[in-house]
Amino acid sequence: MGVESYITAGKIVGVFGVKGWLKVKAFTEAPDGLFDYSPWLLQPSDGGPLKEWRVSEGKITDKGMLVAFEGLSDRELAKSLVGSLVLVDKQQLPELGEGEFYWHQLEGMTVVTVQGVNLGKVSHLMETGANDVVVIVGDEAAVDRRERLLPYIPDDVIVAVDLESRVITVDWDPEF
Repeated sequence: MGVESYITAGKIVGVFGVKGWLKVKAFTEAPDGLFDYSPWLLQPSDGGPLKEWRVSEGKITDKGMLVAFEGLSDRELAKSLVGSLVLVDKQQLPELGEGEFYWHQLEGMTVVTVQGVNLGKVSHLMETGANDVVVIVGDEAAVDRRERLLPYIPDDVIVAVDLESRVITVDWDPEF
């Protein structure tokens, strides 16, 4: 399976203790949900080879999310994993209900207004305090090359998401 069949679900952000435990920042809605996926494929920050790791133990503490991998009990080896992205197989993701989407499904989709104006493609999404934000970057097919930040508010700003045609329809003024 190629790396394109994986999604980034977290990042190794530090070491904990002397027995090879690692601190992890989960990108999942519920941090401990990351423990539901196995194995993890780590993508080193230095561009080194991808490596598969199986979680032997994981817990949420006042120090954050901590994980121990099978066969890793050395702090120095654990340090070498800091900065790695945690990838999980997309096929392990739970099925979503009608009208629900994973962020990775929206990335790269074309965004058009209800008037038919092409604003560009979804670059990525961001989590903010109030609501999620869709980052749209104009391309050669768009009305301009601007970057736009649209609040992800279903049935208001986000009018429709068509995964099959890869188009998101929005109620948004292109001049804004």
